[in-house]
Amino acid sequence: MAVQKEIWIRDISEKLFEGIEFAGRSMNHSSYIDGKTVHVPQAGNAPSITKDRSSFPATIAGRTDTDLTYSMAEFTTDPILIRDIEEIQTEYDKRQSVLRSHVDVLNERLGQEILHDWAGSLTNEVATSGADSTVALPPSGTGTRKKMTATDIRSVALAMDNQNIPDSGRILVLPAAMYYELFDDTALINRNIMGRETMPTGVIDRLFGFDIYVRNTVNRLTSGGSLKAVTTAGAVGDLFAGLAYHPSFVARALGSVKVFTDDDKPEYYGSVMSALVMLGATKMYTAETGVVTLKQTVGS
Repeated sequence: MAVQKEIWIRDISEKLFEGIEFAGRSMNHSSYIDGKTVHVPQAGNAPSITKDRSSFPATIAGRTDTDLTYSMAEFTTDPILIRDIEEIQTEYDKRQSVLRSHVDVLNERLGQEILHDWAGSLTNEVATSGADSTVALPPSGTGTRKKMTATDIRSVALAMDNQNIPDSGRILVLPAAMYYELFDDTALINRNIMGRETMPTGVIDRLFGFDIYVRNTVNRLTSGGSLKAVTTAGAVGDLFAGLAYHPSFVARALGSVKVFTDDDKPEYYGSVMSALVMLGATKMYTAETGVVTLKQTVGS
């Protein structure tokens, strides 16, 4: 029995973004994909306003529209060997077992790449200001980092206020180690013990108007504060960083989801499969409006 690609593509597509629900809370540019590039038309400057106009005719201003472009990246899974392909394709649970580990790893990587691309060049930053701690260190980190406090999150909210970002819908994605530092605040502990309102999927808390999502890692910075690529090796001076954003100011584009097969390989006594996903992500404005990085500070 040949591999039925449509079954596997459907299953992969249904599972994409599970566990990274924050990614779906962004502008969807999937309809603007042209090959490996996303082209999004953007309106030019808005017209000026004059109060009690006294000079006529009014000056006619032109408007120059622009084109936001960004590239799609290709993510592929390592090939897997499936011996009992007929049984697996007809039994949902077995098929999901084969896919699960691969889709989980794929989603983890996609989440990291999206957050990295949204962070941009770290134009807007807030640094942690709490006491020195040796707890919330990146895996390769040594020394101390200043704890994140509720006051730091309030500073992130103020930074967005100063950019005139809408209050509703703000999101903060935090590394788990930084999030748990909030519970050194007794008032926050009591608020969580008393319960909370129903929240969107994946959201575990709300604070200062932010829906908070938690991941093992969001972004990593060098000791000098530069954004590190997802695959860059760790260093002792690495810093954790969270990311705050508003969904209207970041975007993602999901392209092709493909399955590649080599059926009934005699030397393997089974079929070999691999998968490919095309994905792109970007912040909407060059000034990185609506995006704020909350970064650790090296301890004193």
